[in-house]
Amino acid sequence: MAKFDPLDWTHQWDDFEMYMYLDNVGDGEEKPGIRMQVSRRCLEDGAEQWELLYDRKIADWPAGILIGEVNNSLEEQVLREYLDSHPSLVEDEKRFLAAFLQDEGSLDVN
Repeated sequence: MAKFDPLDWTHQWDDFEMYMYLDNVGDGEEKPGIRMQVSRRCLEDGAEQWELLYDRKIADWPAGILIGEVNNSLEEQVLREYLDSHPSLVEDEKRFLAAFLQDEGSLDVN
């Protein structure tokens, strides 16, 4: 079996990068789930930097999986199943990003 590689869940285009991950912590307002983080590459004083545009929950925690049992193998399985069941995920996220940028970040990303 292939080794878990977080780069499998990263998609880069133009000056943007999206990264899908399984959040088993959540925070005070958000429960754990599958999240999408989108960053933009920018140059500042000649140095390449990545600006985090948003980090939003795109799906609830998968049913039947205990939060405490998450490991790299299980995370890969969950993310792969989600991606397989949502083949338009990348294009959908690009549309969300376009709306986000058009509204200058005023969209609710949670």
